[in-house]
Amino acid sequence: MKILNKNKLNKEFDEYIERPFVILDFVIFLALILPMIFSFSESILRLFHIVDIIIWLLILMEVAFKLWVVPSKIYYIIHDWQDIVCAVLPMLPNFKIIHELSHMHLNQGLKLIRASAFVKRISRRFELILKVNEKK
Repeated sequence: MKILNKNKLNKEFDEYIERPFVILDFVIFLALILPMIFSFSESILRLFHIVDIIIWLLILMEVAFKLWVVPSKIYYIIHDWQDIVCAVLPMLPNFKIIHELSHMHLNQGLKLIRASAFVKRISRRFELILKVNEKK
């Protein structure tokens, strides 16, 4: 019977997903920011929303997997806070108090926080990709 090596699994997972997630993070960043700057038709806004939901689900699965395999969950939450922000913030508008405060432009604020977290994720992933390329 094979014993599951979570550290090795975590490392292989990181190496496998870094490049695709740089692209996904950049796409979701644009989907969050562009509607705040430019006006789009309803169909384009719906497309942005669908893209946002699909990528958010992938990030949620990534964070859940990471929380399962990392040796120190507290360290992961503190060190990779931007992953947690990107995974949790989309759920907040579903809570009644957030819905009640939506007249205060809270949704746009949450989108800006998520966008900044994605910038941090993108820069961190570029650093990891560069480290992997240097080793080869």
